[in-house]
Amino acid sequence: MTGRKREKRDYEAPDMAAFMNRTMRAMVRRAADGDQEVLSALVDVRAHLDEALRDSARALNARGKSWAYIGNELGMTRQSAYERFADRATSPARAEQPADQLTIDSELAS
Repeated sequence: MTGRKREKRDYEAPDMAAFMNRTMRAMVRRAADGDQEVLSALVDVRAHLDEALRDSARALNARGKSWAYIGNELGMTRQSAYERFADRATSPARAEQPADQLTIDSELAS
């Protein structure tokens, strides 16, 4: 390898999506023909796609894209995108517990 960066092409993402769609249709045809292993393979594919979607949404947000923008691109609301994809560990802290539970916890700590 020469170590050169690969040139980014505008048509690359749609081409990859079309390839993935063809692959999915082929897997469905194989399942319809009785290939039982395809179902578990599809579960694995779904897990990888979910992870890729989450990582991509987080990366876009880290680069300054708003949750409203990300939600719009994914056909969901800003709030839905945030709730589904935001990294809770690095997001601004919000009280996750109900107020009465916070009171009980603070009383136990005293």
